[in-house]
Amino acid sequence: MNEETLRPYKDCSLLLKSLGITPHSLTVYEMAFTHSSCNGMNRAIHEDYERLEYLGDSLVGLVVAELTYIYHPEMEQGDLSILKAQFIRTESEAHYALSLHLDDYIRFGTSFTQPAKEAVHVLEDVFESFIGALYLDQGREIAYAFVRKKKKKDIAE
Repeated sequence: MNEETLRPYKDCSLLLKSLGITPHSLTVYEMAFTHSSCNGMNRAIHEDYERLEYLGDSLVGLVVAELTYIYHPEMEQGDLSILKAQFIRTESEAHYALSLHLDDYIRFGTSFTQPAKEAVHVLEDVFESFIGALYLDQGREIAYAFVRKKKKKDIAE
């Protein structure tokens, strides 16, 4: 990826260190923070977070489904589905991204002009892509435990 075409960004190894993550591959995390606006500028495809987002979304959905099932035995299937949707909606995922300061590490092409903190759909995507990167780099158990720890308190209430 041509670094000259990107807006300035922070080195994600700082974030990983703050979260106690020792990466096996820093590249997968860099990809998790790369917005698709970088593709056109670099005449590339799949050099962004979208595929990782797909993977992370599935893991987050599984964890939230399990936690809602465990912590809300009084609910029937339909109510559990509604509750699950509340915890995986755009605003909820964006909140988690901001609480982890993921917005500080997003790499945008110059065509993207909105501040990261205000781009809720991007924040949602980056949270999920970060989870996907964590899954690939650290394994299912660590990624699962990470999501579970982040979501458990909110869902248990």
